[in-house]
Amino acid sequence: MTFIEKVLPEAKLIVLTRHPLAILSSGASTFYGGDYGRFYYNRDVLGTFIPPIAKFMRDTSIPYIHVRYEDLVSKSEYEVKRLLAFLDLDCEQDCINFGKKKHITKTYGDPNIDQYEKPVTASLQKWVMGLVYRRDRRRLCEHILRSIPEDDISMYGYPIETVWTPLDELNLSEQKVDAEHASLRDWLAWMKWSIVRIAQSMAGFPIVTRVVRKLGRLCDALLKHR
Repeated sequence: MTFIEKVLPEAKLIVLTRHPLAILSSGASTFYGGDYGRFYYNRDVLGTFIPPIAKFMRDTSIPYIHVRYEDLVSKSEYEVKRLLAFLDLDCEQDCINFGKKKHITKTYGDPNIDQYEKPVTASLQKWVMGLVYRRDRRRLCEHILRSIPEDDISMYGYPIETVWTPLDELNLSEQKVDAEHASLRDWLAWMKWSIVRIAQSMAGFPIVTRVVRKLGRLCDALLKHR
């Protein structure tokens, strides 16, 4: 039994998921200036949260409803009605047109949410465009997805065989793509994070761990005496 099941044993839960690569793209763009590698190595959000969310949905006895972000913004009325029916609540149009009423705008998530009055689909293709011509980013995404069990990704709502479909089906002739073509910068970024990955794998050896810890203490001592 999970912590949330112990704390809220009679609750009805909403499990909101989003395309894994859209999460990665959004986090990197919002908080790290588009640096996918820095976002990932600061915290592996996908690897940290997808498996436990999938396990919860697979094993829980608490009533829950699963909603995908893509469906929520593209079929807003249908999904909101479905959510509220699950919660035994009446549906009002203001539940969809949320921006037309005064409400608290403080958020720990997307700082741009107050720009909209209702769900919009503008962000659905952003992650796709972020990977066009960026082989370094795609390699990193492939690496991250390989570390997550396929059954968990499917349970989360995005079977691995369909994860890349939006990118593979992209018709560039119909899109205005502000493409960042592969360049020396991209190659250096890929090399930088490849070195980090190698260093991470080496850190599992006791002798390397001891050396890193000693270097960390030395760096701390140097910074204290600046």
